[in-house]
Amino acid sequence: MRVLAIFACCCVLAQTPAKPTFEVASVKPNRDHSRGFIGEVPAGHGLFRGFTATDARLHVLLMLAYGISSDKQLAGAPSWLDTDGFDIEAKTEHPTSPEEIGLMLQSLLEDRFKLQVRRETKEESGYALVMQNDAPNPLLQPSAEGTAPSLSGGGSPGGPTKIILRNVPMSRLAWMMSGPEQAGRPVVDKTGLKGGYDFELEFSRISGSKPGQEPVEQESSGPSLVAALRKLGLKLVPQKVSVDFITIEHVEKPSAN
Repeated sequence: MRVLAIFACCCVLAQTPAKPTFEVASVKPNRDHSRGFIGEVPAGHGLFRGFTATDARLHVLLMLAYGISSDKQLAGAPSWLDTDGFDIEAKTEHPTSPEEIGLMLQSLLEDRFKLQVRRETKEESGYALVMQNDAPNPLLQPSAEGTAPSLSGGGSPGGPTKIILRNVPMSRLAWMMSGPEQAGRPVVDKTGLKGGYDFELEFSRISGSKPGQEPVEQESSGPSLVAALRKLGLKLVPQKVSVDFITIEHVEKPSAN
């Protein structure tokens, strides 16, 4: 009976699929602190053909790989988490989904950074990013084929933030809106929109709201995030969302390759 039990266990382990990996990938320490785009490279039709990053901190790479949006979701970070930058160029064998790109990035971190993590999932109060109407707003334009993904802009202390996005998927917008200076809670994409979009956002930090309530307008030097999203035909709806918590158990700086 013990032999049968061991055989059954081995069969279960053998059926566990391995994470997908990039066909080719380069990871190099950034020496000149030249900032650039960090994210997936769109291939059209809601698919992606790679991942690129210039002077990316491990902090950002972890958040993208595991879909986390808050510092409280990350523990065990090394001292160089936010100081050392890395340049990454990674390509897929064929166009693939954003979910697979995330898994490929996890594989890359495990291989090049010797990353080992412990993962825990909890339900927390957050938001769903949804469309106000069935048809996309004219200010939310699908990107032309071949448009390079980019994010530019910024803001001054106490003033509104303005960002210009090109060929950015709604899943990335939702991730960006989860930050402490935006919605302040996890945001998941439920717009149903595929592929990359071109648009602009100008907003001030969202005012606080209680869990389970919609974010509210606030008096400020610029439009609220609520108003900025409404202008694009989007809104945030409060709901419970699954949130991952990551504990780093081991990580090393990669060598140039």
